[in-house]
Amino acid sequence: MVARPNTPPEPTPIHSHLTSVPTYQDPLTRLDEQARFVESALLACILMDPAVIHPVYDIVDACDFFLPAHAQAYRCMVGLMHRGTPPDIVSVRLGISLQSLPLSDVTDLSRMLVVAAENGVYPCYAQHYAEQVVDLANRRRLVRSAQEQVQRAYNPAPLDEAPPIPRFHLDQPNR
Repeated sequence: MVARPNTPPEPTPIHSHLTSVPTYQDPLTRLDEQARFVESALLACILMDPAVIHPVYDIVDACDFFLPAHAQAYRCMVGLMHRGTPPDIVSVRLGISLQSLPLSDVTDLSRMLVVAAENGVYPCYAQHYAEQVVDLANRRRLVRSAQEQVQRAYNPAPLDEAPPIPRFHLDQPNR
């Protein structure tokens, strides 16, 4: 087919100057990024000064950790505390290996200490980090709950599972 010289050019899209469309960032992604730093800072504080585990233990539970490796390291530290042994890198790694968990699943604890020292993490802030771990865990739970509610709103139950709708008649008085 031969193009006609009087044919107008194709219209350009309104947003043709944009090279990419902004993407939606899941709220959990932001919380997860924060959790990684705060959790590793808390674990580093405990490894730097094992005495801080006592006040932290009253605040944080292992289920509050986002990363399973961090939760497992914290469980080992708490187990050592209950036995009266101060948690250190060697005993935590040994505790994890005795539980038949691959060491690759556990964050490199010595690297965690170096990164914590470079970022100004000190054991005196352990209680603050513990409170942040719990706060982020509660936020994740809240976001997940809200996402479930949104899913229910967009995907209502089938009619056979929905509760019956009460019918009111105008000609009959309410009893």
